[in-house]
Amino acid sequence: LMRSRVTPDGVFAIKGSVGELRPFFELFPHAPCVWLTRENKLEQAVSWYRAHHGNLWTRRTGVEAKPQPLEFSADDILAFYDEIQRREASWHEFFLARRSPPLLLTYEKVCADPLGAVRSIAVHIGMSPANIERVESPLQVVRDELTATWVALVMRTHGWQCRTVDGWGRGQGGPSDCRACD
Repeated sequence: LMRSRVTPDGVFAIKGSVGELRPFFELFPHAPCVWLTRENKLEQAVSWYRAHHGNLWTRRTGVEAKPQPLEFSADDILAFYDEIQRREASWHEFFLARRSPPLLLTYEKVCADPLGAVRSIAVHIGMSPANIERVESPLQVVRDELTATWVALVMRTHGWQCRTVDGWGRGQGGPSDCRACD
């Protein structure tokens, strides 16, 4: 696994759930971690619902995406939202118990400044970011107007209060930096 996943400059990366990665962290308890999360959990839930049911997980430059037609289901979207919250809580508990804090990055910030995100990861893992001049990826953002429409529809039909990384949630009120609530 290590041989097949290490970059030429010696960086190893792995992703997964807390349960999937627990054996790795038992072997490497001080491995630096990057916690990638979303500021807008409702948008994440809509995206996950659309990927799961429409079979469109990624969009690549130069490749035509052909998602399957979908029916809107607020209940299914909210089920994905609740699962996101459960997983986020698991990671939060895991990182509280670790001696090495993770680098916290949000999807929104990575999309806005991929080069800055990669440079901050380099610093976090003890590498110099000096030679990192650009970041390229064949991946494109899948989110589109339908995502925004469905986020607004869930909010309108379910009296939604967005839950953010700070822990506020549906029906709880409280502060929000969620773009969908602006």
